[in-house]
Amino acid sequence: MYFFETLRKIFIEKLQEKIPVLSILFLFFFFAFALSSSFVDRVQSATAPSIITYQGKLLNSGAAVDATTSIKFLIYDDPTGGTLQYTAGGTDAVPAAISVPVSDGIFSVNMGAAGTNNVTSSIFSDSDTLYLEVTVEGTVLTPRKRLNSSPYALNSAYLMGYSAVTASSSTYIPLSDANGNLTFSGDPQSSSVGGGSLYVNPAMADADETLFGVGVTGGERFRVDNEGDAWVYGNLTATGTATSSFTNVLVTDGITLGGVKQTSWPGGGSGDVVASTTNNFLATNTFYNVVDFRGKIATPTVIGSLSLGTGIANDIFVSHQYAYVAASADGLRVIDITDPNNPALVGQEDTDPGTAYSVVVSGNYAYVAYSSGLAIFDVSVPSAPVKIGDTVGGSGDDLALSGNYVYLLSNAAGLRSIDITDPYNPQVFDTLNVGTGTLENLEISGHFAYITDTDDGLFVIDISNPTDLVQVGTVDNGNYASALVLSGHYAYIGNNLDSSVEIIDVADPTSPVLADSLALNGFAAETPIDLMTAGNYLFIGANSADLLVFDATSSTAPSRVGTIDDIASIDVFSIFSDGNYIYSAGREVGVGGHLNVIDISGAKISTAQVGTLKVDNLNSTGVTQFQQAVSIRGALTVGNSGFLLNGDFSMFAPTSSLAATNTVHFSHTALFETYASTTDDHAFIFNTKNEMTVASTTYLFSIRNNGTSAFSVASNGNVHTTGSFFGSGITVGAPGTPGDLAEKVDIALGDDVEAGDVVVVDPDSTDTYRRSTSAYSQQVSGVISTNPTIIVGSGKTEHMAVMAMIGRVPIKVSTENGPIVRGDLLITASSTGYAMKYDPTKDTGGRVAGIVGVALESFAEGKGKIMGLVRTGWVNGQYSQTFSEIRSELSRLALGQSNSQTSNTVTISQSSDGTIHPIESDLSLNGFSLLSVRSIEGLEGKWHIDEKGQFTSTVDTSDGAKTLYALQSGESQYVFSGTGVLVDGKVRVNFTSTTLDIVDTSKPMSINLTLAGKAKGIFVSNRDEIGFDVEEMDAGVSDVSFDWLVFATRKSGVDLVIDTPGVASSTSESDSDSDSDSDSDSGTDSSSEAVPEIVEDIPVVVPPAEEVPAPEEVVAEEVIVENPVVEEAVPEVAPEPVPESATP
Repeated sequence: MYFFETLRKIFIEKLQEKIPVLSILFLFFFFAFALSSSFVDRVQSATAPSIITYQGKLLNSGAAVDATTSIKFLIYDDPTGGTLQYTAGGTDAVPAAISVPVSDGIFSVNMGAAGTNNVTSSIFSDSDTLYLEVTVEGTVLTPRKRLNSSPYALNSAYLMGYSAVTASSSTYIPLSDANGNLTFSGDPQSSSVGGGSLYVNPAMADADETLFGVGVTGGERFRVDNEGDAWVYGNLTATGTATSSFTNVLVTDGITLGGVKQTSWPGGGSGDVVASTTNNFLATNTFYNVVDFRGKIATPTVIGSLSLGTGIANDIFVSHQYAYVAASADGLRVIDITDPNNPALVGQEDTDPGTAYSVVVSGNYAYVAYSSGLAIFDVSVPSAPVKIGDTVGGSGDDLALSGNYVYLLSNAAGLRSIDITDPYNPQVFDTLNVGTGTLENLEISGHFAYITDTDDGLFVIDISNPTDLVQVGTVDNGNYASALVLSGHYAYIGNNLDSSVEIIDVADPTSPVLADSLALNGFAAETPIDLMTAGNYLFIGANSADLLVFDATSSTAPSRVGTIDDIASIDVFSIFSDGNYIYSAGREVGVGGHLNVIDISGAKISTAQVGTLKVDNLNSTGVTQFQQAVSIRGALTVGNSGFLLNGDFSMFAPTSSLAATNTVHFSHTALFETYASTTDDHAFIFNTKNEMTVASTTYLFSIRNNGTSAFSVASNGNVHTTGSFFGSGITVGAPGTPGDLAEKVDIALGDDVEAGDVVVVDPDSTDTYRRSTSAYSQQVSGVISTNPTIIVGSGKTEHMAVMAMIGRVPIKVSTENGPIVRGDLLITASSTGYAMKYDPTKDTGGRVAGIVGVALESFAEGKGKIMGLVRTGWVNGQYSQTFSEIRSELSRLALGQSNSQTSNTVTISQSSDGTIHPIESDLSLNGFSLLSVRSIEGLEGKWHIDEKGQFTSTVDTSDGAKTLYALQSGESQYVFSGTGVLVDGKVRVNFTSTTLDIVDTSKPMSINLTLAGKAKGIFVSNRDEIGFDVEEMDAGVSDVSFDWLVFATRKSGVDLVIDTPGVASSTSESDSDSDSDSDSDSGTDSSSEAVPEIVEDIPVVVPPAEEVPAPEEVVAEEVIVENPVVEEAVPEVAPEPVPESATP
C-alpha cells in the first residue's frame, strides 16, 4: 500500500500497520519559475527561471531507499480528476516516468530543467489551482498536493519592473480611469506605423486574425486584420475634394463619396473596395480593381415567414416567383414569393400515399422524391399543381436532375436513373447499390453524381451512360455524413457527429481526397443539416434554428462572416439561394413546417455598362436583351411565353465523340410550322454539313417509335418504312427511266446470277431460285433486275438477288427459236439464263411453257440483251386461249370439278387398261381430301402406305434392301430420344420448346434409360412438365454417358413439325411419332464439364409380326438435389440478313 501524507501521519500509520510498506518521507520546496530570495529595485527586477523544484525522502518498509527509482511527476488542475497540465517525462498523451537518483532515501528533482519537459507560464495563467501527483514504480501516491505561491509572486505588482499608473511618465503601464476609459498621452514621433501613440505589432498572426478591434457591448464597430483589411460598421464619409485613396476597405453600413472624383488608385490600384450593404456613390468613381458588393451577407435579416401546416418542410426549391416545398405528409406546397415580405401559400398537392422528402423544378414540372419513389407534378399553373406520373416500387430520399434524366436516391434501392422524356410515364433505366450505411444526399456535377453515406462517406458515380451507372471513386470522411453541396472542384460534407464540415477535393472524381475540416463548435452548439453555396459564400443550416454564413473564397479554409440566430425554425432542413434572398425551410416548434425569407441583398444599380460579367445566379424579372452571342453551358429553361429566335439556331454536343447526339425533347405533341412564302422553293430542308458516305446503311433521316425505326432515308437515297404507303397516286422512279417491281429473293448456292438472267423455281430448295437451264420451262419466276424501281420483301440467307416480277427490264435473249420481233412472247431457252421467242407453229400442244414476258425490242441474231416487259404466265400451242382462260382452267382442275379434266396446262386421262396417263406437273388439291384410296406408294417404291394404313419404308443396306415398319399404338403417341452425360453422378434433361408444344406433359410418360459405360446404375429421380432428372444409384459420382427414350402422349389438335437433328453438348434428343411423324431435337448441357458428342437419329424398328410394347418407366425414390441443368440444344439456324429497313 502506498500513501501520500505528512511525516507525522506516516509514522502513526506505520505503528498501526502489521506488514511492511513503501512510504515516502518528503519535503516540498516549490519555486515558481526558479526561486530566488534576493530582490533588486523595480527597474532591474530579476527574470524568474521556469523551474519547479521538488524534494523528498523515499522509504521502503521503513528503510531508506538507496537506488535510482522510476517516478512520474504529473500536474493536474483538479485534486482528483481534471485535465493533465504538465508531465516531467513523456508527453501529455502518454506520460512517462523519469529516473531519479535516491541516496539514503533523499532525492531532488528540478521539473523544467535538463532531463525533464519544459514548464511554461501558461499552465499557471490558465488555472487558478494546480495539484501535483507522484507515482513511484507504478504506484500512485494519494492525495495530490496543491502547488502554492513562491516569493516571485511578490513581483506581481510590477511588470518587468515597471509600475502601473494613470499619470503620464517617461516609462509606465497605463491604467483606465474611474470611468473605464484609457488615454494615451504620449508624443507621436514619426509618420511610420511604429511612430504613433499606439502601435500594435504582434510577432505573428494568421491571415484573417484581428490585430486591432473596437466594439460596443460585444458589437463590432471597427477592426483590422493581419491582411490589412479594415471593417467599418458605420458610415465612412470622404468629404474632401482631392483624390481619395482606398486600399482594402470592408464597409457594412454605407459608404458615401461626396463630390469626389476617383480617377486612380495609389500605387497603380493594388487594393479592393468591398461594400456589404447600401452604398451611395455621389460622384463619378473609377475602380481599377475588384469592387466586392457583399450586401447583407454578414448581417442577413429575416424579412418574411410562413407556417406551412403540420407537414415538416424537408426541402425547398425556388423557380421564378414561386417556392416549392417538399412538405412531408402534406406533399408538395407552392408558395408565391413575389412579395418576399409576405410569402403566401397558393397551391398544394398530396403525394398520398407517401412522404415528400426532396423537390426539384424544371420548366413546367416539379419532380418530388417521396417514400414510394418519384412523383412528377405539372406546375404550369402553380396554384393548381397536378400529379401526372410516378415510378412504381422503391422509395425516394433525394433527387437531382440532369438533362432528360432524374437521378433518384433511395436508402433501400440505391441510385436509380429515370428517363423523364415522357413525364407521364417515367422509365427506370438502371439501379446501382452503394455503401453500407444510410444514403443521405445526392448532388450532380457534369457526368458525375456524388452520394453521401452515413457510414462510408462520399461515393462518386459516373452517369455519362444513364443505362449503366458505374461507381468510380470514394472517400471516407470518418464520421456521419449528413449534408452535401458542391462548389467548383470541392465537395462540402456536413458531419452530424462532431459538428463539422469536411472539405473534399474532387478535381479528380475518380480519386477524391479529404482536403480539410471546418469545426462548427466554436460558432454554435449544433449540427449541419443542409449546405448551400452562393458565389464565394457557404451557408450552413443547423438544427438549432441557426443559419451560419462563411466566406469560402479560400475553398479549404472558410471563415465565418455572419450568423442568423433563431429564424423561427427549430431545425433548418433546407436552404436555397435566389438572387438577393435566401429561403430556409424547416420545422417550427409545436407547429410543423415553416418557411423563412432572408434578405442578403447587395448592390442595387439602376443602370450599368459592364464589359465582362460573371454571374452565379442570374434572375431577371424584366425584359433581358442580348445584343451579341450568348453562350449557355448548362440547361436553358424558357417560360410559358415560348422561345423566340431571330437568327440561326445551333446545337453542339459537349463531347468530341463521333457517336455524340444533339437531342431536342418535347413533352407533348410537337408542331413544326413555317411561314415560308408561297413563292419559296422549299418549306423545310434537312441538310448534312459534311458529305456522308453514300451507302444503304448510312442514314440521313430517321423517324422512330420509342427507339424503333418506322421511316428512314439512307444517304444513297433509299427510303425505308416498316409500314405501308397510302396515297391517291404514287409515282416511283425517275422520269424517262424504265421501272419494275422486284423482290429480294434467295438464290441457290453455287448459282451466280447477273442482271438480265431469267430465273426459275429451284426444285431442290424451298423458296429458292436459280437460272433457267432448259427450253420451255414451266417454273418461270422472273428476271434479275438491272435497276429496280421498287423492291419488296427479303430473303433469309446472304446469297440473294433482286428479281423483277413485273415491269420493264433488260432481258438476256438468244435467237435459238428464231429472230425476235418486238411484241413476241419470250420463254426460256436452252442456254442458261436466256430467253427466246415463243413460236406457236413449233408447239404441238403437248406441253405447257412458262412465259417470261413480252419483247419490247427486236433482236436479229446471236445472244444479247433487249428491253422486255416481264409478265409471267403459261402458254400452250394446242388452243389459242387467253391468259385468263388458262388461269380459269387451272383453277377448275385444282378444285377437282371433274374426274378427268383436260386444260391447256394439265391433262388427266385414263387409258383402256385403267391406268392414268403420265402427269407432267404438280397437282394441288387446294386443301381438299383424297378419298377412297387403297394405297399410296412413293417414288421408286421407297415408301408405302397400304390399305390398313401401315406405313413402311425401304432402305438400302449392305445386306440388301431392308423394310422398316412405323410404330403403331392404341393412342396418339410421340417418341423421342437422346443422349446425356452424368456430371458427378447427376444431370438434368430439359425438353425443347418444340417437344413441349407437341407432348401433353399432364399425361403419364415412359422414360427408358440405357447406360453407355460403367456405373452403379441410374434412375429417374424426378420428372416434371419440362424435363426430368437422372441420378446414379447409391449416390455415385460417375461421369458416364447414357441413352434415353421417352414415350409420351401427343397433345390433341397439334400439328407435328419435323426438324433436322443438330449437335448436342451432353444430351441429345431425337423424336419420332407413332403416327409415322418423326422429329429430332438436340440438347445443350449448361455445365462446362460436359463432353460434347454428335447426335445421331435413332430409328425405332418394329418387327412386322408383332406390336412392340412401350417400355416400362424406371421408378425410383424421389430425391431433391442441386442438379446441373442440361438444356436441349436448338438446331443452328443461319442468321437472317439485316434488311435495309433495319433501325439506322
